[in-house]
Amino acid sequence: MQKPIRWFVEDKVVEEKSLGRVFQLRPDIQLFKTDKNTPSLIIDTKYKILESIDKKEGVSQSDLYQMSAYSKKFNCKNIILLYPQVNQEKKDVKFVIDENTNVFIKTIDLSNDLRVRHNIIKLKEDLKSVLIV
Repeated sequence: MQKPIRWFVEDKVVEEKSLGRVFQLRPDIQLFKTDKNTPSLIIDTKYKILESIDKKEGVSQSDLYQMSAYSKKFNCKNIILLYPQVNQEKKDVKFVIDENTNVFIKTIDLSNDLRVRHNIIKLKEDLKSVLIV
């Protein structure tokens, strides 16, 4: 679900004239418990390979800034950055930013043939495990 949306810039002002909001924020997935305007979990999917060569775990700084903006603008303290899994190497890392804002870095195996029922069931199980934060 991609609604509700928020704006990164609330008002663009040129020569003292208000031109309105710009830079729409649209997380890929928002999960809600009771309040339909405040997600309890945001999931943003990335289709790029994580290379764990340093303490950043392969996560780009701009992606982390984007998650910080989501957290602030959507008032959501738990965010998942979801990447494809490579070489059977699952990733489950948590970055804590600001006050109790958690950005979870997780991976999911997308290499299985989904025409096979068993693989669909496995993907569903994997997705459920990703949601545990």
